[in-house]
Amino acid sequence: MAGMEYPIIIPVLDWAGWNSKSAYRGVDKKYLDLLEPLLFDYPAKIDRLYKRLLELEEQYEVFIKNGKLKQKDLEDVDEYIFLKIKIDRLADKYLTVQKEKEGRDLGIFKRTELHHTDYFIDLDAGNDANTGLSIAQSWLTLAKYTTTTARTAGDRAFVRANTSEVMGASLAFDEDGNQDNLIQIIGCDSVINDPWTDGSDVKPTLSFGDGNFSAIPAGDSFWKISRLGIKESGSNNGNIYFSGNSNYWHLYQCELYDCSGGSGVGSKILQSLVTYEECAFLNNINVNLSVSYGGKAKAIKCTFDKGTATSIGLRVDYNAEVECVECDFSQTTLHSGFDVQIDDTAVVWLRACKYEIAPNIQIPGGAIFMEDTDGVYGAFLATYYQGTIELDTTVKTGAATFSIKILPNANCGINNPITLDNQSIIKFPFNIQCTTDIEKTITVKIRAVGTWGTYPTAAELYIEFLYLNHAVNATRTSIKSTQVLSHASDWVDFTVTFTPLQTGIAYGRVVMGAYEDVGDGIYTNGEAT
Repeated sequence: MAGMEYPIIIPVLDWAGWNSKSAYRGVDKKYLDLLEPLLFDYPAKIDRLYKRLLELEEQYEVFIKNGKLKQKDLEDVDEYIFLKIKIDRLADKYLTVQKEKEGRDLGIFKRTELHHTDYFIDLDAGNDANTGLSIAQSWLTLAKYTTTTARTAGDRAFVRANTSEVMGASLAFDEDGNQDNLIQIIGCDSVINDPWTDGSDVKPTLSFGDGNFSAIPAGDSFWKISRLGIKESGSNNGNIYFSGNSNYWHLYQCELYDCSGGSGVGSKILQSLVTYEECAFLNNINVNLSVSYGGKAKAIKCTFDKGTATSIGLRVDYNAEVECVECDFSQTTLHSGFDVQIDDTAVVWLRACKYEIAPNIQIPGGAIFMEDTDGVYGAFLATYYQGTIELDTTVKTGAATFSIKILPNANCGINNPITLDNQSIIKFPFNIQCTTDIEKTITVKIRAVGTWGTYPTAAELYIEFLYLNHAVNATRTSIKSTQVLSHASDWVDFTVTFTPLQTGIAYGRVVMGAYEDVGDGIYTNGEAT
């Protein structure tokens, strides 16, 4: 097994033994052209997971030396055990596929019932001893499809509507789809997918019975789960936990709810990329959706509600990013904490979303951008740790069609200012085209908001432009305004003058580094002259 560092134990089996193992792993029913890519995919995945296993071993040695187990240490132990079992299973699948191909090439295995992609699962009345290839031969459990048998890109499992499974273990996933063909789990309905002709729209459900279990994609990519309820995890991983670069997952019309133990999280993402579409999150005691440690998520037309117990709708931290499009927060039941909360340089975009509780930012570095809030076209609000930046179409002057209201808060100061730049707002008007060797004066009008007792100084409030200062190189010089506000309702011209040495864009921004009281801030006119 070239390229694999993990020590593989090869079982001593005759051809009858390998034939039985092929049947157990479901590869005896697969076309060879579907199986052959697995001979490359399995070693690559084993290598990736083994590296993570070695990292966990090093961490384990550290906390053993410290003589004290923290909660994160216990989670690492759980991950280590899970990955060790998974790697051994992947190795077994690799050997089985290898022997299946060899047996067919030698003419020892003569397969007659070869199959393409579709499987059937009846969570109430199926049998895992069946082939899974028809409704009469349906499997009983999801694990038979995701874990026990080998999957190939394009596989689809149809799960009977209005059936349920309670698992006494975590649900693992092993293989990957690809950019052209996902591996799918499809909960049946009464219109589009109804092979049992039940006429039911009740989603099938997977419950973990409040045990220390979860659905855990770990380094598995290109999957889609449709119309499945996942609930009642008692694990710190929540109901479904994406980790280890589990990328290009798509959850469609799923329900993630009733996680009242462990972390109390409906779905959790670490270092993975997941899309949720028309999914419902509710009644997860702490957080409905948690995205962390560089994870990325997109939520489209999803609902986030308290149910009876949820504190936070969406929590994003540690360099993670989330985009929500036409999502509803607290529209049925109000979260007891926050609709959206971020921490540690995370970024969230809320596009045409509805919310009831103002977004919350715990520490500097992160931002929440809200566009077309409540379906109102053009409404825009950016929330930072230091305050808010909001588009305003009523207060303006000159030819401008809008202004930008900047309201600092108590976290804002000269060393931690709130800054309006081209990342703050869609209609950013202060990137200015300039011409070589022609002096340029740029004026931005600013006026006060609120009842300032002492207006910001020129060091606390200014416009700044970066212009090209070399005839060939792409170096720039910064120039700042020196004007100050003096009256509550008067527009003041903040100006800078410079001569660029090369034709190009001068990048502008408005910096506010002062706070006096709630409601005190500035309007920046939406044009530069």
